[in-house]
Amino acid sequence: QVARFLSAALLLLMTPISSLNMQYHFHRRLPPQIQSFQRQNRVEAVDSILFPNGLPTMALGATVEAHCVASSNDITTEDAFGKMSQVVRNDKARNNDDTRLSIQQILKQPIGSLDHQSITTLCNSVRFVPNANCQSKKYQTPNVNSKGSSLWCLKVLERILSEIIFWEEAKKSDRQTSSNHQTIYLKSIHVFSVLTTLSHDIRNHKNHRKKLNYWQKNQISRSDQKLMNASDIQCLKNVVCALYQLHNSRNGNDGPTWEGSCFSQDVPSFATMIAAEASKTEKSGVDAALFFLDIMNRMTRDAGRKVEEEDPRLIGAVLNGLAQWGRAEEAQILLGRTLGVEISMANKKLSAIQSLDHDVTCPRKLTQSQAGPCYDAVLRAWSKCALLTQQQIQPNTIKFDEQSDKSVKKRLAPVDAMSQALHILLTQMPPEQISNRSCSAVLQGYGALGMGKEAEDALLKIEWMLKSPLEEGPIASSSLDVACYNSILHGYCKASKREDMHSAVKLFQAMKTETPIEINTGSSFFVIPPMPDIISYASLLNCYGKLGMASEAEKLINSMMSVGTTTRKPLETDPPEPTIACYISTMQAFENSFDRDAPARALALLQRLESIGQDSENKRDKRSRRSNRMPNRIIYNYALRCMSKHGRGEEAEKILNMFNKAHPNCNGPDIYAYALALRAWERVGKINPKMAAERAEKLFIEMKNLSSEGYLPPLELSSYNTLLGIFARAGLAYKAECLLHELEVSKSSEWNQVESFRAPEPNQMSYNLVIKAISRSNEKNSVTVERAWNILYRLGYPKKGDTSRTPMQLSIDTLNSMLKLLSKRGLAAEAESLLNAMDDFIVEGRLKRNIAALLSSYEATLEALGRCKTIDAAKRAEELVTRMEVVGELGGEFQPSLLAYNTLLNCYANAGMAGKSEALLERINQMHEAGRIPSPPDIVSFGSTIKAIANSGKSQENAVARAEALAKSVGHGNEVIYALRLKLLAKWGLGEEAERLLAKMKEEYGSGNLKNGPSVVHYTCVLNAWAKSDDENAVSRAEALFRSMTENNEIDLDLAAYHGMMLNYSLRGQVEKAETFLFDDIMAAHKPNRNSFTMLIDAYARCSSKDVGEKAMKTLNKMRELHAAGNKELAPDDVTYASVIRCKMKNGKLSSIRDMTEFEKFLMMRELQIESWPFRHQESYLEASVVDRTK
Repeated sequence: QVARFLSAALLLLMTPISSLNMQYHFHRRLPPQIQSFQRQNRVEAVDSILFPNGLPTMALGATVEAHCVASSNDITTEDAFGKMSQVVRNDKARNNDDTRLSIQQILKQPIGSLDHQSITTLCNSVRFVPNANCQSKKYQTPNVNSKGSSLWCLKVLERILSEIIFWEEAKKSDRQTSSNHQTIYLKSIHVFSVLTTLSHDIRNHKNHRKKLNYWQKNQISRSDQKLMNASDIQCLKNVVCALYQLHNSRNGNDGPTWEGSCFSQDVPSFATMIAAEASKTEKSGVDAALFFLDIMNRMTRDAGRKVEEEDPRLIGAVLNGLAQWGRAEEAQILLGRTLGVEISMANKKLSAIQSLDHDVTCPRKLTQSQAGPCYDAVLRAWSKCALLTQQQIQPNTIKFDEQSDKSVKKRLAPVDAMSQALHILLTQMPPEQISNRSCSAVLQGYGALGMGKEAEDALLKIEWMLKSPLEEGPIASSSLDVACYNSILHGYCKASKREDMHSAVKLFQAMKTETPIEINTGSSFFVIPPMPDIISYASLLNCYGKLGMASEAEKLINSMMSVGTTTRKPLETDPPEPTIACYISTMQAFENSFDRDAPARALALLQRLESIGQDSENKRDKRSRRSNRMPNRIIYNYALRCMSKHGRGEEAEKILNMFNKAHPNCNGPDIYAYALALRAWERVGKINPKMAAERAEKLFIEMKNLSSEGYLPPLELSSYNTLLGIFARAGLAYKAECLLHELEVSKSSEWNQVESFRAPEPNQMSYNLVIKAISRSNEKNSVTVERAWNILYRLGYPKKGDTSRTPMQLSIDTLNSMLKLLSKRGLAAEAESLLNAMDDFIVEGRLKRNIAALLSSYEATLEALGRCKTIDAAKRAEELVTRMEVVGELGGEFQPSLLAYNTLLNCYANAGMAGKSEALLERINQMHEAGRIPSPPDIVSFGSTIKAIANSGKSQENAVARAEALAKSVGHGNEVIYALRLKLLAKWGLGEEAERLLAKMKEEYGSGNLKNGPSVVHYTCVLNAWAKSDDENAVSRAEALFRSMTENNEIDLDLAAYHGMMLNYSLRGQVEKAETFLFDDIMAAHKPNRNSFTMLIDAYARCSSKDVGEKAMKTLNKMRELHAAGNKELAPDDVTYASVIRCKMKNGKLSSIRDMTEFEKFLMMRELQIESWPFRHQESYLEASVVDRTK
């Protein structure tokens, strides 16, 4: 035997190391004594590693055992080795025939197909369930859905119960199953292990969520915020129902495959707490909790116990879930059942709730001494119900009992819900159970609804109720804490009304100065409110911020900041140091304020904060946990919002620099801050568009550079559109087109495939802004319109002759921008063609119909016709308005607006159609009275009619009388009506009447009937009236009026006013005065244009001097010199040359231009260096045109 043992050891040394299974040897130990060969069945199956080549090579344990077996049975080692190998082969073959399935594979099997091994595997998997610990990374919630977690084990438990119930049902129906199951599979340890771990995970998830701040919570998706979703809640209900069913089938005794102790009162109790906690994020959790409570009541009835004390934690958890979703009616009924009392209703509107299942007895009762938190939950439920009702969200009302089909479906008014909450607090709740939390539940509901006045009344009622009977004096301290008073301040702030603001300030001052408040009128009993805390100050600052009360907010924040800068010990009456919310509210007050210096004061506050932060950083103790007080990113962004709203681009860029210095190392301004600065320049563009465009472009280039370097994310399309809007306001069409081209090119570039370099694609607004920039540009040639058409062609607009119906990337808004461009240029024919094409596109379905935008299309086309100078413009406009009226009468969705009728009146006015204008004005008034159009004729309507009368051929007396009658029908004075009447008087040269009308306008302005007094336009009309007047003193009256204009500081004289005075000299041939006025007065105040020199030359033509021809040529040469020097407005035109020719003909033999021969005309043209003869019309038309040019 010793020799055989030694030979076995030698064989071991020759065995390859790769064939040894070390784990097998460490876990398997041979008994010390030699065992018989019959016990060879104890040898475990040898892994395939032991037989790599199919050879019976064994490791240490198997080899030693083989030698032991050979020695005890007196056989050779090879025979024993062969017998053991045969056993291993048989076991391996048997295992290959019956391979074990994984748990996931078992769960996929149909119900009823699992055998003993599979069900045992499932039970063992839920025997011990590990807790889902929070992961190390921030913002991550515990993973409870992974394999082996609590929710995963809950689903496994559901499958086990489904299989056991299937077996029970099959046994009852005498069906044959795959095997006769008589083994206890499901035990209490399986059930309570899953429920306990799931309850633990619920609490961990709740605590983990409390540690996250607001920004971190937003980083978590909504699916991750829920620990249990609706399917998980349903799975829990299925498990409890299945356990309850098995419990009832055996009356709580053991079954053939489960223990009777698997279900007890603890199972629905656990499930109730789990579902109640899950109801904070999942609505169906409330229904499940109510269902589990119903199961507990049934178990109490089945056990024969009449009354059993209820656990207040269970009822409180369920009531908190009901309060979370505003299901106040059910919460009140549940509390009434549990207490065994009937909670009355505040008014008749809520009486329908009293009939809901109040007669159902509840065997589980709650004592009044433990009902305080439950009452608080019901009060919160009514407050949440009122808030949801105000938001027009009807809370779901779920049945308490599956056998009951009654539910509360009646929507309540917010006031009714809050009155019921106050009624429960004052009359139903035991006084000893009322706490500050109970009062806050009601007062916070009022505050969230913005019912500050009602909240203050409720607070006084509560103070009166809680008044101690031992109080003998008329003044006592408040029974409520400062949180209740803060709810009232919050309610006043939520309302955002001036009268509520005064009430909030009054209450705050009473809290600050501890002024007694009378709690019941006529009772002569006062309470001293608590001192305000930081929330009180923040609530009042929030009120100031919403209403834009910058001065009050600044005064309050300064008083709070002064406490932190003093070296003395703080007193109890000192205000607290301001927090970030206080500074944000102050910045919001500056943003909403109408004070002009509000942006400067906001910037000063920000600079003060930086200086305080620098001082605190220098003096801060390194061991102190207090961080520095430098403004954070939110405060900088709110300061930028203030600058953006007030249009302060310089200050916005200054704040950006401060932002960068205060937060260096890539922590400076984000893309939102730069976008706010860009919008600030956009508002500056309303005042100085050229400068705003230049500065905004520099800022935009800086943003692009930061984005390319990785300091900012890729720029959004809103930034591009903001810059396009600035370019459009400034009329920089070329730059707008270049920026649009950059967007279009980057869309197809290779860099656009990389996400960090991806440029946005232009939208419809981008194209609209570019077309708007083209329309506002100073380029008046046809090339600008053609560039706008090319933009439409790129978007799919068909060119001329294109009959294909390709899809278009166009909207009506983009086409309206093109229509406005055409209307501004007076291209009525192209505008009408585009409008007809739009109607065709809508009919074909290629353009989405938009009624409001389509009405703007018609109005823009009418405006183009109003600016058109063709003879038939008025007729075409009339046909277009008739077309709109016909569409409306045939059931269309739009009618001509007042703007459309006013545009048609303007077309009539340009054509001098006074009769049609007056008729249309009367028809507009009738249509308004009939309700066809919402607005009556306005100032523009009457003004256009007066303009039509002025341009018509009516007589002087008739025209003036009709204009005066129309002005009286307006009902009140208006600057536009006065201007049109003065122009009418100027047409007939009625200087005296014009000056009287101007004096009347001054009187009405002085008495307050006019919003604005006479402007330079009104004075210029009177000057023109004196210029055409036949009065001998017309020039002296005009000079006196002009002197008064120069002495009036409220009037800013323009070039047209100077031309009005110049016209008085020109039409009367007063050359010396005209020369002096032009070279001394006009050239000193303004840059003259060709009309200024043309009127001087016309004065030469009207005087009787003989050397006017030479003077006219000198004046013409002077114009050419100034034009060559850079004054483009001094280029002579046909009217100028015609006046020069008339002056040169003063010394000639011919008395009329008609008598000149062609040769004489040629000599005159060569002398004047002109290529065409300026007289294309009659001399009378020429004289009239000279006068018209001066208007």
